[in-house]
Amino acid sequence: MTTPDTTPTERLPETFEEWVEIHGEPEYIGEQQTLHNNRIEVVDCTTDKPGDIPEDIEDIADIMWRDDKGKWHINYPKFTDIFAAINKYVYCHGAFFSPDGLVSCERIRQDISYSISDRGWTDRLDIPTNSIFNSLKDRHCVDELPVDANVIPLKNGDLHISGDVWQFRLGEKKQAPYRLAVDYVPFDRPMPLFGKWLRDVFEPEDIPVVQEIMGYCLVPVTAAQEAFFLVGDAGVGKSGLGTVLQGLLGGAYEVAETQELVTARFQVAKLEGKLVVYDDDLGSAALSETGLLKKLITADQNIPAERKYGDPYSFRSYCRIVASANFMLSSLYDDSDGFYRRLHPILVKNLDPKRKNIRGFYDMILEQEREQILRWALEGLRRVIGNGWRISWSERSRAYMGQVKSQGTHFGEFFDDVLEISADGAVSASEIKKLYARWCRENAVTEASERRLERWFSDNAEKRGYRRGNHIPRGGKQVRGFTGISIRSGWEDVPGSIIRL
Repeated sequence: MTTPDTTPTERLPETFEEWVEIHGEPEYIGEQQTLHNNRIEVVDCTTDKPGDIPEDIEDIADIMWRDDKGKWHINYPKFTDIFAAINKYVYCHGAFFSPDGLVSCERIRQDISYSISDRGWTDRLDIPTNSIFNSLKDRHCVDELPVDANVIPLKNGDLHISGDVWQFRLGEKKQAPYRLAVDYVPFDRPMPLFGKWLRDVFEPEDIPVVQEIMGYCLVPVTAAQEAFFLVGDAGVGKSGLGTVLQGLLGGAYEVAETQELVTARFQVAKLEGKLVVYDDDLGSAALSETGLLKKLITADQNIPAERKYGDPYSFRSYCRIVASANFMLSSLYDDSDGFYRRLHPILVKNLDPKRKNIRGFYDMILEQEREQILRWALEGLRRVIGNGWRISWSERSRAYMGQVKSQGTHFGEFFDDVLEISADGAVSASEIKKLYARWCRENAVTEASERRLERWFSDNAEKRGYRRGNHIPRGGKQVRGFTGISIRSGWEDVPGSIIRL
C-alpha cells in the first residue's frame, strides 16, 4: 500500500514585490517603446456630464404634478425628453447608448422608476415606466451612432489622434458606441509585470508587432484588413492578450467563437459597436464558409445582421478578430489568396517548464499597469498610422504563414514545379488532374479534391498570365483546359499534353 503524496505544492507569489524578492527585478520594456510626453497635448475641457440638467431646460417643475383631487399626472413628452437629455441617451438598432457606451434596458427602466418615485409618485410605477421607456425608443432613436476614427473615447475624456501632436481633452465625452475602460495619464512609468508577460510569451521580434496590433485595436478602423492569431501550445499565456484587451476596451470588447460567428444566425449582431471580438480557443476545425469572415475583416461594406425577435438590418463593422489557437485557421474549400492574405499569425514561445508565475497575474497587470499599457499601445498605433495602416510582420510569421498556405493549398507549388507560362501552349483539364495526382505521389502530399484544383486554376488564371479555354484539341475533340501554359521538361509524359496553336 502506498501512501499518498502529501508534499505541499509550491506556493505562487501573491504580490509583485514578493515575486521580485524571490526571482529578482525583471527586465523592463525599452524606453524607445514608451510614449513621449510632448506628443500628446492635454486640454482640460468643462462639459456637461450625465446627470447634469442641460442649460437649455429652464423648468422641470411641470413634468409631474398632482391635481386638486390628489391624482398624479405626467407630461410624458417633456419627462421623456428631459430624462434623455440629462442622461444623454440615444436608441440605435435595438439598444440604448450614453456617452459611456451601451446601457442595458433594465438599467434604464430602473432609472425611470426611481426618477418618478423620487418626485413623490405614489401610484403604480409600471405603467408610467413602460410608457416613458417606449417613448424613449420612439423619440430618441438614431439611424447610426457617430463614430470618429480620429477619436479614442477614454474613461476620463476623449483622445484626438489626428496630426503629429495628439490632443487629450480631459472631461470631454462625446456620444459614441463605446467608451474604453482606461484613463489617460500624461506620464510614463515602468511596466515590469506586462513586460514579463511579453517576454514570457513572445520572441523579441514579435513584441513590436503585438504593440502595433494592440494600438490598432483602439480605433474603429479596419484599413489593415487582417485578423490576428496567437498560435502555439496551451498553457504558454497567449490568452493573456484577450484579458489585457478586455481590461483596456471594456464594453468595446466581445467574446465569440469564430466558427459560430460565421455560421450562427444571431452572432454577427454582437459585433456592432465593438472594437475587438476575441476567440480564446479557435479549435482545429476548418471553416466550411469564409465569405462572411472575409467581409468582417475587410469591412468595406455593410454587414447584414439580425437580433433575436428583431427585424433584419445592416451595419458597418469595424471590429477586429483576435484569436488564440493551437493551429492556424484553415478553410475546407477556400484556397484563394484573398483568404490567406487576411490572416496574420504570431507564433508564441514554447512553454518554459522553469518559468515562475504569479497568482492572479493578469488581474495584477491591469490593476497596476493598465494606464501605462495604453500609452505603450498608443505608440504602436502611431507606427501603424505612419506606415499607412499596415501592421508589421516578423520573419517568423512570414515563414509560418508560407507553410500554412502550402499545407492548405499546395496548388501554387504544383504549378511552379510542373507548368510554365507559354504563349502558344495549352493543357487540358484532364491532363492537369493526372499531373497533379503524379506530383502528389512523388512529393508525399495528400491530394485535394478535383473541384478545388480546378477552381484554383480558374481563380488564378489572370494573376498568373494564362487563360481558361473550352476548345483545346485532343484526339479529334475539343475539350476544356487552359491556354498560355505548357508542361515543364521531365513532366511531359502525359500523352498529348502540349499543343502548339
